[in-house]
Amino acid sequence: MASKPNLKVRGDRGGPDESVRASRDRIGR
Repeated sequence: MASKPNLKVRGDRGGPDESVRASRDRIGR
């Protein structure tokens, strides 16, 4: 679990769409 990044864990839980959205939001901001 520690080996996996938080982004991957969140994406698996919310889905790829949620992961991409969060990533773009952070980069865009």
